[in-house]
Parts: sequence; structure tokens; C-alpha cells
Amino acid sequence: MKMTGQLNDFEDPLFSTVKRRPKAESTTEKQTVEKTEVQRTPVWKWLVVALTVFAVAGLGYYLVQSQSQIEKLNNSLTASQGQLTSVSDQLRQSQEKIGSLEQGLSQSQAQAALQKRQLSSQASQYKSMYSELKAGQEQQGQELATVGQQKADRTEVNDLKNETGEIKKQVTEANSNISDLREVSSRNAGEIESTKTAVASVREATDANAKQISDVKHSLARDVYNFELTENTGIMKVNEVSLRLKDVELSKQRYDMEIFAGDKRLKKNDQLLNEPIYFYVEGVQKPYELTVTKLDKKHVIGYLSVPKK
Repeated sequence: MKMTGQLNDFEDPLFSTVKRRPKAESTTEKQTVEKTEVQRTPVWKWLVVALTVFAVAGLGYYLVQSQSQIEKLNNSLTASQGQLTSVSDQLRQSQEKIGSLEQGLSQSQAQAALQKRQLSSQASQYKSMYSELKAGQEQQGQELATVGQQKADRTEVNDLKNETGEIKKQVTEANSNISDLREVSSRNAGEIESTKTAVASVREATDANAKQISDVKHSLARDVYNFELTENTGIMKVNEVSLRLKDVELSKQRYDMEIFAGDKRLKKNDQLLNEPIYFYVEGVQKPYELTVTKLDKKHVIGYLSVPKK
């Protein structure tokens, strides 16, 4: 009987209608409290979210600008190499032209020397013929006087006159040849002077091209520094910059690295093997180039290319 009374007083929580209302009220109160807590969320949390969104957007814009700048640098390097090839071709052509002009100048000088010797020979012949003519005239006068005095045969006198005319004719031809030689020598001298002027002009152009080539070569000249990094090395200084290896994914041939240049820190994540990284250092107009050429587990090998100052 006692046990029966205890069972009658027992209320099953699953079927009791009395217990359901308090639970419903408790759920409603819990939702009200949660709404109140949501409404009371601090403003600074929303500010943190907004700043995070702006930071991500700014990083994306910076990466896009960096990629565009790298493409411009590659195009500039290609144009400089093309310009160097063109200037080298011009220099080679100028040197060939100088060689040809100098050869022509040597030939002209040799020809002028030969003509000068011929002129000297003709002048000597002219003097000799003139001396012979004068001697013949003197001899003719003496012979005519002797013939007149001795009444010599007129045939001999005519022969002497014919010989005198022939000698005069030879002297006239010699004078004409000497005049032609002088004209040719004068013309050759003018050509030699013109050739010298052309050679001087070509040399000036060659000097200008050589200076331009030297400037282009100097602009492309760079110093190369090799390095080896491990993840446990920490920050290592290479020339004017410092490097730190963060992670290596050997299976993907990628790595993460931090570059410190002055007050700037550049993070490069998921960088491919043999893919150059270009960046600027304050006070230097040309970019630095960093390239990793070999990857190993927690270890990389590469080089830093620095423009000559």
C-alpha cells in the first residue's frame, strides 16, 4: 500500500503537462537574452571586420600593381637588349666603312706618288730635250754660218731644219703631257682631301656609337651574389638586403620568403623555382632581382642580381 501511494504521487516528465510550460517560458527567455546580447555586440568588433576587408582589398591591389610593374621591367629589358644589338651592328658597319675608305685613301696616295714620280720624270725629260734643242740651235747656227761661209749643200741645211722642227714638236708634246699630269695630280689631291674628310666624319660617328654602346653596357651591367638559406638560419644579409626562408614545398617546387630592403619588408609566398623576384631599394633607380635555382627540404640555393652603381 505504501509503495502504491508513492507510485500514484510520481509524475512522468514526458507526459506531464505541468512541466512543459516552464520549459517553454525558459526557451523564450533564452532567445530574448541572445537577441539582447547580439544587439549589445561592441562596435569595435565591426570596425575590426571592416579594417580586415580593406586590408585584403589593398593587398590584392598591391599584388596586381607589382605584377604590372614586373611586366614593364621585362619589356624595358627586352627593348634595351634590342637597342644594344642595333648599335653593335651600326658600329660593325662603320668599322667596315672606315676600313674601305682607308684602303681607298692608301690607293689614292700610292697613285698620287706614282703620278708625282711620272711628273718628275717628264720634267727631267723636258729639261733634257730643251737642253738638246738649245744645243741643236746653237750647233745649227754654227753649222749654218759655216755652211754660209763655205757655201754648203742646201740639202744638209734642210735636214737640220727638219730635225729642229721634230725636236720642237716633241717639246710641245712633253709640255702637254706635263700639263695633263699636273691636272690629274690636282684632282687626286682633291679626292684625297675629300676622302680624309669622309674618314673623319665616319670616325666621329663611330666614336659616338662606341660611347652609346658603352652607356648601354653599363646600364645592363650587374653584380651577382650567391646565397644559401635554410628555415632555421633566420635572417641572413646578402649585399644590401636581408633574406629569411619561411617554408619550402618540395613536391610543388614552391617556397615562401621574406625580403628586407631598408625599412621595407616584402613577403613572397608560393614562389616558383627559377621565377625571378624584382624589387626596388631606396636610392637605386634599377630593380634588384632575386632568383632561387634549387630547392631541397627546408633549404634553398639562389642568387641576388644587383645593378652596378
